[in-house]
Amino acid sequence: MKLFADGADPAAMLALYQNPLIRGFTTNPTLMRKAGISDYRA
Repeated sequence: MKLFADGADPAAMLALYQNPLIRGFTTNPTLMRKAGISDYRA
């Protein structure tokens, strides 16, 4: 089983990146908007 983290907060994603159990990340426009990200193409 692969475990993916769902979110858009860059600080939280960097912290989870260090966890060997996390195999990747997913996000969506709603989570990105809630995290304050307005330019997701950059």
